[in-house]
Amino acid sequence: MSGVGVNTVQYLRMMGGVDTAMPDSIVRRVIDRLLAEAGVDLPTAGDLDLVRTIDEIAAATDHRPIEVCWLTWLVESEGDLVADERYRDVLDRI
Repeated sequence: MSGVGVNTVQYLRMMGGVDTAMPDSIVRRVIDRLLAEAGVDLPTAGDLDLVRTIDEIAAATDHRPIEVCWLTWLVESEGDLVADERYRDVLDRI
């Protein structure tokens, strides 16, 4: 779609029920930080690289890509204070 970026397209796909992730700056920052802490070298430079990396993380952690994406927002917005206890064990696995 002319004039619409990958992030917007991915967000709209997610809202439409597609199990994918959006490569926005918050998701990228959290994923890059987690990969660095884990000592894992997966590509996240380009938008599609980040989406593929999230797919790999999701498969390795037995979660859906959309869950990994939304959990990055929880990590960034809440830091160490996760509002909902049910996600605490999931965050540790990511």
